[in-house]
Amino acid sequence: MNALPHFDLDNLSETELKNLVKLLTEQKAERDFLLSKQEEIFQFYDRYKVISQMSREGLWEFVIPESFNEEATIWYSDEFIRLLGYEKENFPPFAKTFLSLIEPSQKEKFLQERAKFFRGELNNDIFETDLLLLTGTGEYKWYQLRSKIKRKKQGKAFLEVGVLRSIHSRKLAEQKLIESEKTLRFVSYASKDGIYDVDLINQEAYFSENFYFILGYSPQETQITWDNWLSYIHPEDRKAFTEAYNKFLLKKLNSFKRECRMLCKDGSYRWVLNRAKMVEFDKFGVPIRLVGTIANIQKIKESEDKLKAAYAELKVSQESLKQYNEELKTTLEQLQRMQEQLVQAEKMASLGTLVAGIAHELNNPIAYILGSAEGLKANINDLLEIISEYEKLNKENFDSQKRNIQNLQEQLCFKEILQETQDLIKNIRTGANQAAEIVRGLRSFTKSNDSVLEKTDLHEILDNSLALLQNQIKNQIEIEKKYSPQIPLIDAYPTKLSQVFMNLLINAIHAIEEKKTESGKIVIETKLIGNKVSVSITDSGTGIDKEKLKHIFEPFYTTKEIGKGTGLGLSISLGIIESLQGKINVVSELGKSSTFEVILPLTQS
Repeated sequence: MNALPHFDLDNLSETELKNLVKLLTEQKAERDFLLSKQEEIFQFYDRYKVISQMSREGLWEFVIPESFNEEATIWYSDEFIRLLGYEKENFPPFAKTFLSLIEPSQKEKFLQERAKFFRGELNNDIFETDLLLLTGTGEYKWYQLRSKIKRKKQGKAFLEVGVLRSIHSRKLAEQKLIESEKTLRFVSYASKDGIYDVDLINQEAYFSENFYFILGYSPQETQITWDNWLSYIHPEDRKAFTEAYNKFLLKKLNSFKRECRMLCKDGSYRWVLNRAKMVEFDKFGVPIRLVGTIANIQKIKESEDKLKAAYAELKVSQESLKQYNEELKTTLEQLQRMQEQLVQAEKMASLGTLVAGIAHELNNPIAYILGSAEGLKANINDLLEIISEYEKLNKENFDSQKRNIQNLQEQLCFKEILQETQDLIKNIRTGANQAAEIVRGLRSFTKSNDSVLEKTDLHEILDNSLALLQNQIKNQIEIEKKYSPQIPLIDAYPTKLSQVFMNLLINAIHAIEEKKTESGKIVIETKLIGNKVSVSITDSGTGIDKEKLKHIFEPFYTTKEIGKGTGLGLSISLGIIESLQGKINVVSELGKSSTFEVILPLTQS
């Protein structure tokens, strides 16, 4: 507004008065205009202040001096100061105030970029950078600084206007995303699976390095995108794969899993297993992000092809195998019959060894019975003669006949006859029991129907076997029995078990005979060991050397002289014991003794 010129108000001319009125009118109009503009500026500032607060952006204005220095004045809006966490009175409006907040490692680069900006070396005279700034809480946070410069006609910068916005949350999210991508890469490397992450809104996808590696590429050699990746799928697989994938994308499937062949760098196709899952949805439930993997299953497919080929071959030969199985079944039945015949033959061989002794043993009690029967017959005749005299007795001849009877009794030695008769009956009973014991043992040994498990008394079987061998034992071999009273009945095949103990006892007797001593000893001991029983037969015979001990259970192997064994006894015995889930242990010392221990479970499963 122009200052008023000097007028002499007491001596004004008409012209001067008109000029003064005109000048005053112009000044009033100019003042009114300036006041209205000032009001507009204040209103604009108030609106801008509200906009700044609502947008959470701080405003600043810098009138660029002829030469920049840190003391230069800068206007900072209230929101600018609030965003940084300071009070207005503690935030002086100077350049150095802001510069002091920049993280030291970023400050030098910031000033270099600002110098380029002022010189006009940046596009469109726009400056933008992300900075770590020290906040009022004492911690550094991320902010974005953005400004536009105004220049005079000659190009010299004279005004800079800018905004400050907080991007700390975004930066932290970006860092987490970077860490997540790093972790994802590590997982990809560790699992050897290719990973892809798809933004369905923007149709953008990230494919991991392993995705490329599986197909023989490196990320630098080719560019796989969401738009072109389906073109890598084998033409024969593409249609079905695409249809299935589209159903998945339209949320008709919760997850996706499908095998397909994908094109590799060398032109070949490789089988992969593609799996995918929706992981993010918008508020309407529409999928906006999916994550998937591909796994190399080429070797698995090749193995499947080999298995299919092998299966086809097996199917072709199925009839041949069936026929072969029938032949094996027939052969097995024949072998089982032969085994039964072999066992029976070995049993008969053992019986042949016993026949002479059994006949001799039976002869003794039979002779005993016959001799006693003759004496008993004579005594019975004498007793019948006395009885006949008693029958003649009546009232008329009572006294005379009684004297005749007494004389006859004295003559025949009646009392001696009675005692002798009792002794003879006792002798006959003893002989009969001996013969019955031998027959019972023989019947048990030769029993052929022994295919059913029975509750078996081990001690009874051992005693029956000893009874059959009594002629071979006689007075030359002492038998010591150490039977445990705790032994219960066990599940077994009595006849087969009798054959085992008979073989072991015959071997013990032969070992003692081979030693050619005047006497020998066999100790039979039974023990209860938990849920098993032990039967050990120890002889004082010749023993077995270590080399022969390795072969004693082999079929047809024998250490006896010709005619004394078939070589099948121990082999068959072992087979019988193993069929009862038992075992035979052998301890032998050459020249001293041998012990064969049979261990059997109490019950059969």
